[in-house]
Amino acid sequence: LKKISVEFFQPFSFSSIPQERARKILKHLEKTRGPVVLSQIQAPAGFAHAYDLVMILSEAVKKAGRVDREAIRSALEFLPEYRGLSRTFNPVFTSKRHEALDPSGYFLAKFDAEGIVVAVEKK
Repeated sequence: LKKISVEFFQPFSFSSIPQERARKILKHLEKTRGPVVLSQIQAPAGFAHAYDLVMILSEAVKKAGRVDREAIRSALEFLPEYRGLSRTFNPVFTSKRHEALDPSGYFLAKFDAEGIVVAVEKK
């Protein structure tokens, strides 16, 4: 596989965030899973989206002040900017837009020698 050049669209890569932030996230992950290296995370985009989802939902629950579906949904529409792993959401949602992702968050990627997803350098 290392000899084949495969390029694909990707919404996230640990190489696209500051190393300090990646280390902080891995440190939190290691508390429950033990030692982790980036190449062991088989679905980095899925990991980043799940992380962002939990953090956004947590903020919405705090803003709603209670665990009530309608209150949380309403709070989601009024959250401030959130600097997530996968992207910066500004705003996260609106009353007319309940999709947090759009095509602007994707980039062309490939696997490096260690199997980590990295952005393809623009030529």
